Amino acid sequence: MNYARTERSWMLDSLLHNPAVHFAVLFSRDGLPQAATSQIDREDAERFAAAMSAVASLSQSDALGGGADNRLRQTVIELERSFVLLAEAGPGSFLGVSTHVDVDLGAFTYDMQSLVARIRRELSVPDRSEIGHRA
Repeated sequence: MNYARTERSWMLDSLLHNPAVHFAVLFSRDGLPQAATSQIDREDAERFAAAMSAVASLSQSDALGGGADNRLRQTVIELERSFVLLAEAGPGSFLGVSTHVDVDLGAFTYDMQSLVARIRRELSVPDRSEIGHRA
């Protein structure tokens, strides 16, 4: 991939220990890739991120019962030969993963949620109101 290899890219590559994983892309709410595994090229990562951004938007729609207190946790799309999984990965960021249809979804979603927790820690920013103030 043409993106600079970042810590986030290496974190995504940790999913590749599962042979059923095709690729993973971390992207912003507006569909811009932030990192991706080495199995997907830049153009495909951008296309995937844009499409998954639309899915994320729909998944968070009030029409589906979403809202501030009912945010997206995970969406699974089943295709004939693959699954596409989507999870919120932090403020304004999402993780999309494409897998083979034979993936063990239970085990894989556990791995994916563990990675999401790592990404959230990576993306977290201290509250500015706390800077310079002592308890």
